[in-house]
Amino acid sequence: MRRAESAIFEARKPYLEQQMELCINASETAAVLASTRDYAMREKARERFWVLYWGPLPIVETPFGDDIGPVEQQIVAIGNKLGPVQDNPELPLEELEQLSFQLAHHCRDLFLRSWRIGPYEQVF
Repeated sequence: MRRAESAIFEARKPYLEQQMELCINASETAAVLASTRDYAMREKARERFWVLYWGPLPIVETPFGDDIGPVEQQIVAIGNKLGPVQDNPELPLEELEQLSFQLAHHCRDLFLRSWRIGPYEQVF
């Protein structure tokens, strides 16, 4: 049985690694938006955020039954605060600080669940 579990894990591993990479990227991008005073850096992060939002991140967000998961909820909340690319709010976007922090925590929980670490140690 252990061999089958290992094979299943190895098959899932590329997806899990991509999930981790994208989630870390989204968390870092949100942190830049929440903390930078540099306009050019903020605009680059804003563009990256929307690319992640509309593109690759939804592929790896994990839903909870019929509900959206906490990572997706946090990304949507940040997007709602951030507004469209053409907006020009004051820097830094302090109202994003807590949302960015919560996103990082939700990503961590997603990793633990996905990789079955800690309290999520279950057989595949």
